[in-house]
Formats: sequence, C-alpha cells, structure tokens
Amino acid sequence: MLRQLFAERLLYQLQKGTRFLNVDETWLNMADMRHMKWRKQGQTNSVVFKQIIPRLSVLTAISTEGESYLSVSNSNTDVDTFRLFIQQLEIKLNM
Repeated sequence: MLRQLFAERLLYQLQKGTRFLNVDETWLNMADMRHMKWRKQGQTNSVVFKQIIPRLSVLTAISTEGESYLSVSNSNTDVDTFRLFIQQLEIKLNM
C-alpha cells in the first residue's frame, strides 16, 4: 500500500514538472564479467577472472529527464566521498 501511495505522489509531482534524481553507488572489481564461454569438447568452460586492483567505485545520479552524472574513483565510497559527490552535483545542477 505504501508503494502505491508513493507511486501516486511521484506521478503527481512528475506531471507538475518536478525533476527527481536517483543516486546510487556500486563498484567494479573485474574487467571481464563473463563466467562461462563457448568451448571445444574436452576444454574447460570457465573464464579466468581479470581483477581490477584497486577496485573502481562508481557514484551515479540519473534524473527523470535522462541526465546522468558519474564519479569514478579508486577508493571505497564512504560518507565523505558521498558528501563530496552530492556537493559537486549541487554545484553542477545550479549552474
């Protein structure tokens, strides 16, 4: 029921022209996302992992108007990193 109410309010705000941003964080630690491959009979079916060291942290913001904003770093995302991303995003959006 709460999801339905939220969806109704979100749709109402979108009809009024309100722009929403969805912000999320992820990380990449492999350069090859395949786990299996086509092979000749008798050969192994697994793929050697190509790790990225240190891993890449990615912060992404996507607006309801299709705009996207990215930050890529070689460190773990902590509260200070996230705060910096939001501060820089605010500056960019207010330009």
